[in-house]
Amino acid sequence: MITTSAQFIIGGMTLVSILITRYLPVTRHWWDFSKENSLKSKLLILYFISIVFLGGARTGTELIDTSRGFRIVAILLLSLIALSGIVTSRKKSNIKHNSLMWYLVYALVAMATAIYSLNPILTIWKAIEVLSGVLLAIYIAKNVSTLEDGQKLLNFVWLLHLFLVLSAFWGWIIYPGEASNIFVGYADQRIDSSFSSGIHGLFPRLNANTLTQIAATLSIAFLSLFIVKQSKKEKLVIKCLLVISMLVMLLAHSRTSIVSLVGCLIIYALFTRSKAGKLIGGISSIFTFIASPIVLTYMYRGQSEDQFMSMTGRIDMWQMIFDKFMESPVLGYGFYSATRELFNIPGADNTYLTVLLGGGVLLTTIFCIPILIAALKIFNHRPTRLRKTISPEYKLFWFQVASLFVFLFLRSLTGPSFDAHHICVLIYVVCLLNANLLSTAVKKEKEKEKEKEKEKEKIERERKKNASSIRT
Repeated sequence: MITTSAQFIIGGMTLVSILITRYLPVTRHWWDFSKENSLKSKLLILYFISIVFLGGARTGTELIDTSRGFRIVAILLLSLIALSGIVTSRKKSNIKHNSLMWYLVYALVAMATAIYSLNPILTIWKAIEVLSGVLLAIYIAKNVSTLEDGQKLLNFVWLLHLFLVLSAFWGWIIYPGEASNIFVGYADQRIDSSFSSGIHGLFPRLNANTLTQIAATLSIAFLSLFIVKQSKKEKLVIKCLLVISMLVMLLAHSRTSIVSLVGCLIIYALFTRSKAGKLIGGISSIFTFIASPIVLTYMYRGQSEDQFMSMTGRIDMWQMIFDKFMESPVLGYGFYSATRELFNIPGADNTYLTVLLGGGVLLTTIFCIPILIAALKIFNHRPTRLRKTISPEYKLFWFQVASLFVFLFLRSLTGPSFDAHHICVLIYVVCLLNANLLSTAVKKEKEKEKEKEKEKEKIERERKKNASSIRT
């Protein structure tokens, strides 16, 4: 645990760095959402703070310590404001947010499992935390109805990503020893190599898995900006911030998110119809092939093949948890509290298995419906399925939404994600919200195409008319 003065130093450097982005090419546009939606952006920041600053281990033996007390106040205040905004808003949107509604149902059913939960109070509170994130997303959705609105919201989320990456970067630069830790479970397995440790966020505290996900997602966001034409200054800013993001990602060294990044690069090359995507995909493939021994050593992180294939002991744990789930498969043992009360562990290191144990097949089915809806919308509105004249702005928006989904889904297979209060919940509701905008964006793209065709036809008629008059 670092000292308070160290927290001030890291926090100060991060705050100054993030404020500078208001005046840099590219990143200055990331502040547009906060300028146009002051209250909603403040609520997003409040929810973000409740996750990354007001969580973590208890500071004492009491049930509710200081940080948790502040988090309770923040969550309840946010929920009340969002709910009030939803009820009193007169704005009507033509966009159906079915996936958000199903996620809302998930939070409510999760809360209802308190009836038979092993720890009812914990179940109710954790469901309220998720519910607050969903209510916030529904409230924001009232003002997000176009591709441009959705892109501004995405940009603001990238700004939050950048804040976490910069805080981890400055923490590593100033306090390299404190920022680096041996991976969980490696000491028990007697693994000792140069790749057996990774950096984590010092202030706010962020574990290596989450930090790698945030840095890798941000790296993909910066790469995606090359889909749209950029000036020399903009390219320079993108490249500098991309280097920092990639460095933090490689130092944090979580394999799942790095695999996710590779998956996104493949999507970039195959589905965006952009020269940048093909170029980046090609270079990445060649580098991976040439440097495959180094890549494999990096991915093994000092583990033997058996340790690697057992996913650092996860498979044995999953079998134990699944056997317990089979004793109560329909309803489970209570949302969130099951793994803690039955096994004295925070989670199953698999989102779906954690939900299965807590809420059984019933809750897990509800949980998976919005995931399926979002996946279908993203796949059905991919640029390669549309006309070749689709705008670069649509390609950028689609790819960024698809990338968020890929990172969230793969992260959910090997760790906690958007099932309970986590940074992934904030990212997930934004992903669901923006996935619902794709069909509307496609319609507008088609309308633009029709207008262009009409304009071409008009010009062609004028040309023929002028040509015939000249002959006469």
